Amino acid sequence: MGRRVVDFTVTVEGSLALIRPRTPAAEQWLEDNPEPGAYWWKGALVTNLRRGGLMVEAMTAAGLEGRKAGLPWV
Repeated sequence: MGRRVVDFTVTVEGSLALIRPRTPAAEQWLEDNPEPGAYWWKGALVTNLRRGGLMVEAMTAAGLEGRKAGLPWV
C-alpha cells in the first residue's frame, strides 16, 4: 500500500488556522474557493479556527488529503 500525497497541512496558532497548500491541486482549490476575511501569509492561507475547520472539511470532501501536526486530519 503506497503512501498518500499530503495536499495541505494545517497549523494552529492561537485562534488562527494556517492552511498551507503542498500540491497544485490544493493551491487551485484554495484559489477557487476564497474565504472572506482570509489572507495569504508566507505561503499559507490564514483564517480563524471555525472557518478554517469548515475549509478543511470542504477540502477533504473534495478528495484532498490534509495533515495537522504530522497526523491525519480527523
